[in-house]
Amino acid sequence: MFSIFEQTQKHYTNQSLFTPHFFEQITSTSDFLKTLNGLSRPHDICLTKFQTHGRGRGGFDSTDINQDKKNWIDEKKQGQLFISYSLELTKMPAPELTLIIGYALCKSLKHTWPDTPFALKAPNDLYITNKKIAGLLIETLTDQNHTRLIVGLGLNIFFSPQNIISHADCLQSFINTPISPKNWDLFLSEWDKQLLWACRPFLLNQLPIEDQNQLLNAFNQFDGLIKPYGNLQELVNSV
Repeated sequence: MFSIFEQTQKHYTNQSLFTPHFFEQITSTSDFLKTLNGLSRPHDICLTKFQTHGRGRGGFDSTDINQDKKNWIDEKKQGQLFISYSLELTKMPAPELTLIIGYALCKSLKHTWPDTPFALKAPNDLYITNKKIAGLLIETLTDQNHTRLIVGLGLNIFFSPQNIISHADCLQSFINTPISPKNWDLFLSEWDKQLLWACRPFLLNQLPIEDQNQLLNAFNQFDGLIKPYGNLQELVNSV
């Protein structure tokens, strides 16, 4: 097992898409990026080993992977990813952008581990079977001159705190071979590409037909779904 923080730090040090900011510990990666709003850099990332006040959807004082309790603790094992992205947009995003970004994450993981049954729970929680392994928190910032998207990602790779949330698990539990630094770099490179693609001014019905079908299928694969979504509009109406 390798350090997710160190390998991810290495990846973002050696690329030019994002201006990186690295911390041993921080209150919240997303909150830090908000302090940069209005600066001229097009894209930033903030990566930390440990965050003390990460926030999930609904205002919970936790990383979105783990909304059930108010403390998300990695225990310094460095087996989880805590990262946020700040992306400059050309205009206000459509509401369904959260669905498209969730699909971009699912697509990136599927690209790297194609035999793993990834699924999405609306709007953008990532599951394998009935176990949650990742969560996204997506926020929009605007002022007179800028529109920025903040995308916070918490992902369990080697570790998930079972004593905190019973339906959480980690990626390695579902992959037969050890996750390697090479696999991880492959995932990050694909995720960078897919995230930037997702942040183009798409509406769901403007996506290529293949992506529309794959996106709908990713949400319909969720084990806890009572009734499959019949079409994209049903999915949009549910969030």
